[in-house]
Amino acid sequence: MQNNYYKISIFVKEEEGVYYAYCPELAGCHSQGDSYKEVKENIQEAVDLYLETFTEHEAMECLGKTPSEEASNSNFDIQLRLNSAQAEKLLLNAGFSLASSKDKHRIYLKKNQRFILPLLPAKNLSQKMAKEILDLVGV
Repeated sequence: MQNNYYKISIFVKEEEGVYYAYCPELAGCHSQGDSYKEVKENIQEAVDLYLETFTEHEAMECLGKTPSEEASNSNFDIQLRLNSAQAEKLLLNAGFSLASSKDKHRIYLKKNQRFILPLLPAKNLSQKMAKEILDLVGV
């Protein structure tokens, strides 16, 4: 893919002392960190990895769309506890395959679905990310 510049939205939320970031234009593109600075670095890496899997046509199609409406409430009725290793197992069992990885992130693909998983040993993923994984794999 050529080096083009795209304007995307990045949303950052704080949950239980962990910063969670996501990009609504890139379904499945998430990351998190222990500080705002760390989550900014991590989401940049996640976006870069996500875009590496795009063809030029896919990038124009995806990034030309309006961001989806996001819920303003980051709390869920059920407290989900899911770490990176558990999430990876769920994704692989649901037919996703590991496409690529960078320092702290892996991208999994299944047909036209992509999901960025941050590698966070011994830490739980954010509630929003855990819920999205469970929804994605049909749990």
